[in-house]
Amino acid sequence: MDDHVHILLRPADGVSAKELAQRWKSISSRRITKEGFRRAPLWQAEYFDRWMGGSDQTGVCARYILDNPRRRWHQLDDYRWVVDNWSAP
Repeated sequence: MDDHVHILLRPADGVSAKELAQRWKSISSRRITKEGFRRAPLWQAEYFDRWMGGSDQTGVCARYILDNPRRRWHQLDDYRWVVDNWSAP
């Protein structure tokens, strides 16, 4: 889909998912609207988070995120964010 974003990150101690989502939305919205790609409002008020239970679950999530653009657009050999040799730590 063209209307959402997936991110996988490790928050610093004491940083909540809500705070991360607010910062992400604020920074990206300012940049995207400044560049003229879209007009505000850009993001919905809510967000969805999922906390990983371990490296196995993190690896599955990372693979899903990395493969998602190819599932959507199929022909992405030169897409700079697709990593074919990624493996979970």
